[in-house]
Amino acid sequence: MAVMNLTKRYHFQAVHSLGAEPYVERLHGHEFSLSVRVQCRPGMRHADRIVNQPDKFISQLDSFLDEHVLARLHGKDLGEIVEPATGENLVIWISEQFEKFEHYREVLDLELQETQKNRFRILLNEARTSRNEDSKN
Repeated sequence: MAVMNLTKRYHFQAVHSLGAEPYVERLHGHEFSLSVRVQCRPGMRHADRIVNQPDKFISQLDSFLDEHVLARLHGKDLGEIVEPATGENLVIWISEQFEKFEHYREVLDLELQETQKNRFRILLNEARTSRNEDSKN
């Protein structure tokens, strides 16, 4: 079986203000875009499910994101969730929510687009590998 990547994009609107130096800005809003990239390769635990039943997998991903991420962010003040409410901190918070996802190991990375020029990406495989290595020592 060949390696396959699946990217799904989600959108939400939220407001935030930045009151700490060097990012001082008054309350303002954005339409955020969150991309979730999943990889399916031979030997992966749920590879057959993702390849043979992509609609079911996408439905599970959609349900998870709706409940654990989008419902908590859409229309909200991000300063009530992360502080300071920067894109960097928000993508880390989102990645922490993904640890509850049944197919967490298949999620390669998350990319949060705040504006046309600002994107924040976190590689989940690297973060998981580092944590595993730390726990062995």
